[in-house]
Amino acid sequence: MLDVKEINYESYNAYLLENQYIRVIVLPEVGGRIVSYDVLDHEFLYTIPELKGKKYNLEGILDIESYRRDLDYTPAGGYKTWLAPQSEWEWPPYLDLAIGDYEVEYEVKDDRLDFKLISPQCRETGIRLTREISLFAGQKELVIDQGMKNHSTEIKEFGLWDVTQLKGQGRVVFPIESEEDIAILGQGEDKSEIEIRQVNSDLFAIVNCQGKQEFKVGTSYSAGWILTVVDTAEKKLGYLKEFPVFADASFGHGCAVEVFDTYKYNYFEVEVHGPLIELDSGVETSFVEEWSTYSWDKNINLEEIILSINSDI
Repeated sequence: MLDVKEINYESYNAYLLENQYIRVIVLPEVGGRIVSYDVLDHEFLYTIPELKGKKYNLEGILDIESYRRDLDYTPAGGYKTWLAPQSEWEWPPYLDLAIGDYEVEYEVKDDRLDFKLISPQCRETGIRLTREISLFAGQKELVIDQGMKNHSTEIKEFGLWDVTQLKGQGRVVFPIESEEDIAILGQGEDKSEIEIRQVNSDLFAIVNCQGKQEFKVGTSYSAGWILTVVDTAEKKLGYLKEFPVFADASFGHGCAVEVFDTYKYNYFEVEVHGPLIELDSGVETSFVEEWSTYSWDKNINLEEIILSINSDI
């Protein structure tokens, strides 16, 4: 089984991509973002309920930068790609890329489904984003090739920034080389939700995202993966992102991966950065993520989970 079809989702024109294990819902008309990632009968992604169905018409806006800076904008949820560093745009993100109407191309051939989203050209930067989602018959893995191309006549320097909002609470695990690898991003030096644990000879940061406070942490060290563990009544589930290790790269926020938690809404974020790259006019770049899911007995401990992930990667 491998299928793609147009559906109505919360008044949006959406696409449902699915195989035997995975159901993905994509909203081309609102930033081309993934709003549903349902695997093993569990919805991993979060969408703010009061923003479901909200649309923006950007076509007739002449001064898009002024409109953006005056907009009362809340990121509605799911998975999307922003441009790093955030200091280039402060808040909110570039609207043509974040909530613009994306073009769609797709092909189902043999045992593979490729679904490509192409953003409008950003009127502020000249950047156009692409996002190609691939599903495979009989497999629980999802592959996303996220890219950007400079359509302006000037050199632009950005990094691709995956922002994924996950539903509820969870623990996020990623490898580090030392405790000094952990950076607190934003205000304060509170590390109460961060645990450093040694498993065999390796060190790991464990970030507890319980929605009790708002904080953001990150690390410049990368081993090419970050894992989220969530508890359900029957089992523990794992959501693994794998991505390239960009040796000697600089990142928009100084971090290869970041984790954000908030008490304001029922979500936390797992974020992956591509390197900062200078793009000449007409030049493009991309990097690929692979998403995998795991299911364990509810009594398994975190050390056993880390050992099992390490043995698979």
